[in-house]
Amino acid sequence: MGPVLINGVNYSWANILFAPYGIPLTLITSIKWDREIKVEANYGAGQEPVSVGFGEVKYSGSIKVYKEWWMAVKAASPGGDPFNIPLTDVAISYGGSRVAAVTEILQNFFIYKDGLDGSQGQTKLEIELPFFFAGVKQI
Repeated sequence: MGPVLINGVNYSWANILFAPYGIPLTLITSIKWDREIKVEANYGAGQEPVSVGFGEVKYSGSIKVYKEWWMAVKAASPGGDPFNIPLTDVAISYGGSRVAAVTEILQNFFIYKDGLDGSQGQTKLEIELPFFFAGVKQI
């Protein structure tokens, strides 16, 4: 793949479009996801590794959103419970008029934690929602 930059411009927060459940999320303040493969040294005689073994791939992620968005998701969920929403694929798109468009699909996306962490003096309520996913595909 060649360079993704157009006119020397790099991707930035302004270029991210995150659309869980098919609805672009404008009340998001951060997103994080990780894909990690287990790598382990295998040992035989002596103290040095004799080979390398590869294991499972693990996925994890979280979003930080305004409480209002999560309340709307809860209200629209089956039975009013977001844990009843089926696993779904979610798109994260990067791009715009100054950078090449790229979309990553987080497969089998599911938000698995609910709650609130607020304190006196806050002018907005943000919540961090960890999510599960099992697979990522770039299109």
